[in-house]
Amino acid sequence: MNKTYELEKFNKYKDVDRYQDNCFITPNCDIYENNDAYIIEAELPGMNKENLDIQIEKNILTLFGKINKDTSNLLYSECGLADYKRIFRITDHISVNDVSAKMENGIATIVLPKDEKAKPKKVQINVN
Repeated sequence: MNKTYELEKFNKYKDVDRYQDNCFITPNCDIYENNDAYIIEAELPGMNKENLDIQIEKNILTLFGKINKDTSNLLYSECGLADYKRIFRITDHISVNDVSAKMENGIATIVLPKDEKAKPKKVQINVN
């Protein structure tokens, strides 16, 4: 099925995005669409809502999560200690002032409501 998405993946790297001297983990995301909104679910294990920053500026949605893990007594680790970062280009048809987000069990859910102009309309057919 060929579908055009109005939310585009902006990162060109799949797993790790290097920005200056920092290393970021690109979280896996699912994107859903219904008649009223786009919904993004991002997997952010170990993240709490206080350390998650979500911003929209000039049609760019940025998720940034800072991992604060005490490593002073760490002997060995297979868990990543990098912060999370994911960037999406979003459509003009988002009602930016109504965007909402919640964090539950390591999953961030961002709801991007569609502007009224972008919602499907039912056209009434008149019979003469």
